[in-house]
Amino acid sequence: MYALTSVTLQVNNNIRRQEEREKEELIEFNKRFSLYLDYVKRLESKHSKLNLQFDEIRQQWYELFFSQYPVKFYQLRSDTSQVSSDKIDLEIDLERLQFVSNKYLELFDIEQRWFDNKKEKCVQLENELNKSSTDLLKLRQSYADIEEDVKVSLAKRDAVVQNYFQVTDESYKSKSSRMKLELRVQSLKIEIPFIKNIYSITM
Repeated sequence: MYALTSVTLQVNNNIRRQEEREKEELIEFNKRFSLYLDYVKRLESKHSKLNLQFDEIRQQWYELFFSQYPVKFYQLRSDTSQVSSDKIDLEIDLERLQFVSNKYLELFDIEQRWFDNKKEKCVQLENELNKSSTDLLKLRQSYADIEEDVKVSLAKRDAVVQNYFQVTDESYKSKSSRMKLELRVQSLKIEIPFIKNIYSITM
């Protein structure tokens, strides 16, 4: 139970650290997004001013362009083109950032549900372990009883095996004695007629 509680605490700590890290990253994303928006507003303001200036210059185009404002006009046109290009790049970056932010939020939600599910399972397991503590004590007692029965059974088995080997040894010894006796009897059966024959000759 202590090990499971430790695991539960570790999981909870990991969840909190993960949540704090992800919140910090999300705050950083929001800050960057806000800076991008401010930059877009400044660009749009500058773009509007440049357009106004461009319109004013265009009104004087035919009479002043070749004499007084060619350099200024081209510079203004270049600035306007650059601002438009920067605005396009920034809009693309903002779109990409919004996409990444949405995916990140989806991933955060999925991970949060996953952590919540794991946390719920840990709590459920801890509750089940607490409920089964009595059964565990009974199981340990039953295991101890079974272990004692096994020891007794093994002792009886060893006694039976020892007795079996003893009986077997005695049986083989008896068989050996019987075979030796039969061999002796057979030898005597041969020797007796021979001795009788010799005895009759000597008589």
